[in-house]
Amino acid sequence: AKSIVGRTALLELKLVVEAGPKEALQEKLTRDYELLPDQSGTEWFLVEKLPVITGADLKTAYTTTDEFGMPAVGFELAGRGSEVFAQATEQNIGRRLAIVLDKRVISAPVIRSRISDRGQISGNFTPEEAKELAIVLRAGALPTKVNFLQESVVGPSLGRDAIEQGMKAGIAGFLLLVLVLVARYRTAGVTATLSIILNALMLWAGLVALGGTLTLPGIAGIILNMGIAVDSNVLIFERVKEELRLGNSVRKSIELGYRRTLSAVWDTHITLLVAALILFQFGSGPVKGFATTLTIGTIASFVSNVYFAKVLLELLSRLRLFRV
Repeated sequence: AKSIVGRTALLELKLVVEAGPKEALQEKLTRDYELLPDQSGTEWFLVEKLPVITGADLKTAYTTTDEFGMPAVGFELAGRGSEVFAQATEQNIGRRLAIVLDKRVISAPVIRSRISDRGQISGNFTPEEAKELAIVLRAGALPTKVNFLQESVVGPSLGRDAIEQGMKAGIAGFLLLVLVLVARYRTAGVTATLSIILNALMLWAGLVALGGTLTLPGIAGIILNMGIAVDSNVLIFERVKEELRLGNSVRKSIELGYRRTLSAVWDTHITLLVAALILFQFGSGPVKGFATTLTIGTIASFVSNVYFAKVLLELLSRLRLFRV
């Protein structure tokens, strides 16, 4: 990271006079031209010494892909740079334009049309190389060089401690929920607890299968999912209690309770799932971590609440252990 922060890349776009072997081009070298190699050093380019634009004209640089789907670096030019570039490309259609980075020609495409405020650098980059190049190009657009005045090293224990504290908070919240559920709904509360545990196991298995890592936003998604699971259970149990008060049998009350709350539970989970998918699609970094656990947890919550918990409640009713 330090090597990237402290490094800047000198970007220049120069018109190509001729390309070929170094020995042949040296005979045509004048004070207005210079000789530059490509990345491998096998091909040489005779280019105009005065660049059309430089990195100082850059507005920004970013990673993208070329027409073949390979990693590339796109760039946008600032006001004056875009005007100069547009004029130069319009007047030199059919000529090659060398994209020079630190005195090496990355590529030399033919100018096909007038280009104004943006362009692209492609040169067989890996995704990591393209990302690093975009960073150093943005740094190179600054009018000064970065100097290190102070360094601080932050160990991995800082992030680990934060995650451990988040896990402890989640476990404490879960234990409090268990106490409230069992006190309020008795054996049905035990069923809700088991379904939440199954929900957590399914969520963990999903993260492992996808190769995900547990982050603080991810823990927030798990805790939110736990709350939604409890809400669904409470909704179902209250409906079952209403059916029991109407004089229905335990088994019939369970059946009617699930049937009459299914639409509400379904709507809640679908809404959450859509929101999580939108966050995952358009978010980045921590937001994606939150969206990932929320997506997996929403699916797991629906399965554990609607199917697993119902089977357990019906089993308790057959054993005459159901209390709510």
